[in-house]
Amino acid sequence: MRVSVVGIAVIAGLAAPAGTVAAEDLAEQLDAIAPFVNAKDLDSIGGPDDPGGIVAGLDGQWFPLNNTVRNWGKDGFDAEGLAQSMARSCAEDATASTFYEATGDSSFSVREVLRSYDTEFHMVLTHVEGRRFAASFDDDEFIRSYGKEDASEAEKAEILEMAAQLRQQAPELWRPTEDILIVQGGFGIDVTGRCPAP
Repeated sequence: MRVSVVGIAVIAGLAAPAGTVAAEDLAEQLDAIAPFVNAKDLDSIGGPDDPGGIVAGLDGQWFPLNNTVRNWGKDGFDAEGLAQSMARSCAEDATASTFYEATGDSSFSVREVLRSYDTEFHMVLTHVEGRRFAASFDDDEFIRSYGKEDASEAEKAEILEMAAQLRQQAPELWRPTEDILIVQGGFGIDVTGRCPAP
């Protein structure tokens, strides 16, 4: 396991036990990692680099932090704004909800509840090498997750091309804290944070 200076600070002093994260805890973790994510210097974040360490304790509901991380420290993007975003995104009636669940020592499932389209999308990420995890999912579910089940064949073909790229790229995963998961692939960097336990 490679742990950077910021990784030691975050893992040792800032991460709350799994499932007990509060906005203040998550804000301190973002203070530590946001500069590295925005600089695309993920190797300096540290954290476990083995699949077991990345997958361990993932179970639960998570919410998107992409915009928050990108603007962290600007007006409205602080602990107070994070608390509001967390409350909105982790609510039972949120527009979209994401749930992770370990399916083994080196794999986990992703379930996205997409209330806007009245559907769910399921994907399994399985370790292949290093930090890379391969994605497997159903093409029809992928199309429905974009609300395009009634789209033209040309539109569906474009979405299926995205699905093929997602499968081929085997994104890299970072877990700098118990409460943050970072995925880097051909579509950029995706950051999610843990929702508080209900």
